[in-house]
Amino acid sequence: MQRLAQLLMRLWRRARRAVPPVTEVGFKGASLKLMTRGEKRKLASELVILTPRDCALVLDMDEDKVTELLDCGLLPGLLIGRHWRIQAEDLARFVQLRKRETSLARLRAALDDPAAWAAMLWEDPERAERILADEYDEGTVGRFWQDALRDHPPAGDE
Repeated sequence: MQRLAQLLMRLWRRARRAVPPVTEVGFKGASLKLMTRGEKRKLASELVILTPRDCALVLDMDEDKVTELLDCGLLPGLLIGRHWRIQAEDLARFVQLRKRETSLARLRAALDDPAAWAAMLWEDPERAERILADEYDEGTVGRFWQDALRDHPPAGDE
């Protein structure tokens, strides 16, 4: 009987080690999810929380401007009491998004710049002359190029 009790105790200890304890964890914007303590520790080690001052240092801007971005929702953050907290991952995503927007704005500006188009088109004088000789309807790319070529003659002809 004692041997059976020892065996059951050993099996119970083994089973207890095999099934890690589970805790309930939840955070803003996510539904409650059951996580083991190991998963919770891993999440905590990956979770880097910044203050608006930290973000201001990283972005090289005023702390009040970071707070404005948080208040208007452009920069995602968590308001704890009266203090903002920002995940480093959200800050990185914010920077990537702004970088993409800036690149698109620069591309649009370059595409809408007649002088840039004229300079490129005058690199092939035969093509430029063909564009000038043809007729294009108002509002077409051809007319845009013609106007650009007429308004911005080649560098040597000015």
